Amino acid sequence: DIVLIPPKSEQSNSSKQTQSYQQQIKELIYTMGDDADSPRDELAIDGISRSYIGADIPLWKEASLKLLRRYDADSGMYGELYQIKNISYKPLNMLEQEFYRKGVAAVSIESLTLQPGASTFLYVIREQ
Repeated sequence: DIVLIPPKSEQSNSSKQTQSYQQQIKELIYTMGDDADSPRDELAIDGISRSYIGADIPLWKEASLKLLRRYDADSGMYGELYQIKNISYKPLNMLEQEFYRKGVAAVSIESLTLQPGASTFLYVIREQ
């Protein structure tokens, strides 16, 4: 599931002014998903750049969270691709709502339930 939270204003200072807020989010999510398993030299959609990060982020004692890549869009939004791994001995159940913070426009998790040792991707779209 992808939950979209519209901005307070649809105004944009970017070259993608005519594109809807939801379309900008969809393009960013699509590009990140296409690039998640096997990054390629070129991204699926023009106007988005990628940075490799590889930083461990403290989350919960049952899971490890690693920020893999950041995707900056001409629209002013940016996406973060994380990998979550269940490091406990019990199944881990997550909700996308747990990852919403101020400035987060959309969140998507590939698998909401992780068995011990399993991992999944987390996609977060933020406004700059």
